[in-house]
Amino acid sequence: MTKCNVPTFRGPLSNLFDSFFSDALPEAFPGCHCPATDIQETAQSFAIALDLPGIAEADIQIEALDRKLKIHAERKDAQQQDGARLHRKEQRRGAFERTFLLPDTADTTRIDAKLELGVLTVTVQKIEKPQPKRIQIRTQG
Repeated sequence: MTKCNVPTFRGPLSNLFDSFFSDALPEAFPGCHCPATDIQETAQSFAIALDLPGIAEADIQIEALDRKLKIHAERKDAQQQDGARLHRKEQRRGAFERTFLLPDTADTTRIDAKLELGVLTVTVQKIEKPQPKRIQIRTQG
């Protein structure tokens, strides 16, 4: 199983560092299978989208603990037809696990995940900021 533990939500310099090494990883470590990932932030949430073509929903586990979001998935070998000869095998098979360190503003009690057309999208809502409450002054008398 390949583990890809790259904290994702950090400063601009860290993102440049991560980008350099994540782009180089497939060539430097051919056994590493970390799916392409996009991360978006809106005013209300964070959305993490991972390319998982050919992986069934039953073969994906998502866990949140403290500020860590862990995604584990496994792509299993397809059944070969009887008497068939394999001439080329480029599709990667096997398991991977990727852990994302979430920012303090993430609400790990409100997470939603959907798998659509081979893309897993995990949406983590942000903690709602407390709104000021107007205090009424009472008069005595």
